[in-house]
Amino acid sequence: MAQDIHAHGDIKIGNLPLNYIDEDGCRWIVQDVTGWWETPPAIIPEDERPYNEDGNYWTAGRYGPRTIQINGVVIPPPRASEREAQRIISRARDKINQEINLVRRTGILSFAEVDANRQIEVQLLGQPLIATADGSNVLHFDLQFIASDPRKHSVSRKVHSATMRQVGVGGLKFPRLYPRKYGPSSGTNRVHVKNEGDTYTYGTFRISGPIRNPRVDHAESGEFIKLNLELGEDDYVDIDMQNKTVVLNNAVSRVANLDFDSTWFSFQPGDNTLLFTGTVPVVPQEGWAAATNLVTNPSIEAATGADVVVHQNFMPDPSFKATDTVLAVTRTNIADNPVLMPEREEFVNLVSNPAGRNTDGTVTIRENLVKRHISSGTGFAAYGTSLDYREEDGRHFIRADWSDLSDSLGYVTTSASNTLGPDATPGQVYTASALVRVQAPTSLRLSIPWRNANGNNFTNTTETFAVEEAGSWVRLSVTGEAPEGTVTGGVRVSASEASVVDYAEPLFERASEFLGYFDGDTWDGDPDFTPEWTGTPGGSTSRLVAPKPVGWTLTNSTPGIL
Repeated sequence: MAQDIHAHGDIKIGNLPLNYIDEDGCRWIVQDVTGWWETPPAIIPEDERPYNEDGNYWTAGRYGPRTIQINGVVIPPPRASEREAQRIISRARDKINQEINLVRRTGILSFAEVDANRQIEVQLLGQPLIATADGSNVLHFDLQFIASDPRKHSVSRKVHSATMRQVGVGGLKFPRLYPRKYGPSSGTNRVHVKNEGDTYTYGTFRISGPIRNPRVDHAESGEFIKLNLELGEDDYVDIDMQNKTVVLNNAVSRVANLDFDSTWFSFQPGDNTLLFTGTVPVVPQEGWAAATNLVTNPSIEAATGADVVVHQNFMPDPSFKATDTVLAVTRTNIADNPVLMPEREEFVNLVSNPAGRNTDGTVTIRENLVKRHISSGTGFAAYGTSLDYREEDGRHFIRADWSDLSDSLGYVTTSASNTLGPDATPGQVYTASALVRVQAPTSLRLSIPWRNANGNNFTNTTETFAVEEAGSWVRLSVTGEAPEGTVTGGVRVSASEASVVDYAEPLFERASEFLGYFDGDTWDGDPDFTPEWTGTPGGSTSRLVAPKPVGWTLTNSTPGIL
């Protein structure tokens, strides 16, 4: 479709306007344009190869090309002499030749459209026509370009900055939980990007150190890209989402450090929300003393050295009886750092043998949400191996034989459906854990596969572990917050290389860290806690319960914590 073009410098190839009046007084006029306003060709289906194969061999491009043809004239000043007109037109020809020398390189063709300036990366297609008509000093040009990417892009890049939240070592202790925001919702680790176009586009990221395991989440799609590496203070890494490259310090490829579940996500038209997370080492500051408690005896003395008041109960029969009929109770500061947080306290029974407790039932302390015990022989799923249920020295486990792994991934997991998957609530923090044993050193991933109401595994929380000791059981754990839309979680162990792995004692509970394994029959911790099944032994969730003294009520939002 041709359009009427005026001499306002609104069409450029490189730095050369094709419709303007130049310094010699020549009028450059574009007379016809085809291919710019037409709808781009249909998008070719997305390449389904995993990230570690992309680029290894030829494949069809993702888009059909766009062909653009521009023709027009360059008219010398009307009062120029014949000789001067020839010199001026010769200079105009040189300008065109310089800008369209795009045989072995690409250039930028830009248009000032009604609502915005847009550009396309093009290459010369065919031999251009740049000549004067017989007996005339008017220069005619007919230029054809081809754009492998038919999409129009804005002329100026939109640049946004974000600061990774400082999470990790140092004076203040934060939960080891990612992705997570600390502070108000306007925190600088969240960035809002607006794609003002009408189709999907890709972006680039530069992440600067110091940071460990940086991650970028795209909230609208639920996809993310994560690097399993540590950047020093002077390091940076550039991620190109369209060309699928990860380059450290503009020199070394780090594609191999991509987390297994990463995707090369794109920006949808309209609003896009990015969340930048990672672990940033915190330098100890004066006054924190690297989180060292400077109080000599925080159970007895406050930060000022004053005694903490001790309250003694002389009632002969309080909520539960002591053997000498007297119950002594002290107020104890249990803050991680009493100098900074002196307000937390609990009541502790100082009687050495508080026998004869008066209780009104039990209270749940913890709950393992895994719905099947391995001994049941049901409720688990695998990929790349059969479910080989075994027992050894009283421990039930599943053996995953990936010694002939033909695919890029093998895994063993709690149920791959919502029916038997452990329940999870969006916004709550969960810890998944499993025992593993390998026959040779290998790299394993422990993931929480988050599933929505349709049973789709729409995202994961994953940690990678190097398991070096062969033949010994090793406990792996990972913690994450259930994202919006979550219905169930899980405990998944996966490998991407040939290996034989044993999987045992999966645990999935609402907790910010691993607190020790239990099921309905197993618990080696506090003897005051009793393990039990919530339903059929081996075929239901399990919990730890404790006696509930008369008069005690739940005061903590965490289930079972008094």
